[in-house]
Amino acid sequence: MIAQKEAFEGKLDELFVSSSLMDRDSDAQLKFVHRSVQEYLIAQVIVNEITNFPETEFPSQPQNCVLNQKLLAHHSQVIEFIQDAYRSSKFDAQALLRLVKASKVTKPPQLEEEKIIRNLKEEKTKICSNKVQNKPLQPDSHHEEKTALVSDFSLAAANAITILNISKFDFRELNFSEVSIPEAYLSHGKFESTNFSGANLAGVNFTKAWLKDTDFTGANLSDTKFGVLPDLKFDKTIRCCEFSQNGQRLAVALGREIVIFEKNPAETFFRETRTIRGHNNAIDSISFS
Repeated sequence: MIAQKEAFEGKLDELFVSSSLMDRDSDAQLKFVHRSVQEYLIAQVIVNEITNFPETEFPSQPQNCVLNQKLLAHHSQVIEFIQDAYRSSKFDAQALLRLVKASKVTKPPQLEEEKIIRNLKEEKTKICSNKVQNKPLQPDSHHEEKTALVSDFSLAAANAITILNISKFDFRELNFSEVSIPEAYLSHGKFESTNFSGANLAGVNFTKAWLKDTDFTGANLSDTKFGVLPDLKFDKTIRCCEFSQNGQRLAVALGREIVIFEKNPAETFFRETRTIRGHNNAIDSISFS
């Protein structure tokens, strides 16, 4: 059997090489003749995975899902190949939307309210007993079991909604409450009246997206990019202003003073750094040298 397996693997290697998709490097190791070949094959695996996902249940081990391995760059060829499959109707938008909603952090359905209350009472009694006996708290195996039942599809969800967004899907009035899509690329997307309440949107790129009446109540917006800067409010009339050539500094003339602002490291807002005083007359023009 071992000899037959080695012979089969040898013929398989020869087939790959003769098919012009693979070649051998200087160490006689197989390699793809071009990176696009590898990316196409990865995309096909992901497309088959999306197509075969059941409509009601998802794998209990999300780490086995190829789409949940890493965040795909929105400009990568893998995304482009998947997008082509979507446009050719190899799978529909609902398959990707199910992946997005699978990232919701919810309690396992089998834990009824009465059971939860009972478990909390038991845990409270156990804590009080341990305090009286001066014993350290022990991990709750039942709690660990509940935690294990909650699948983490954050990467798959972020990739799925990125694919839909690049494909010009309209997310208007959809309910994405409590989903987890960190670092998703949603630039130029259509999200009018979309519900993102309680969602994990850390690092999501919403640059130039349509966000009329979008609900972000209770959402995690750390490092979220909207592509706009908050308004700067002044008590005095602004006579003129000027950005530096690199866009990192802003000078604002307020009467006979010039206030200098600089972008913070995350480039999300300007902060005041200094005020230049001493002009005898109102300032009508400023520029960076």
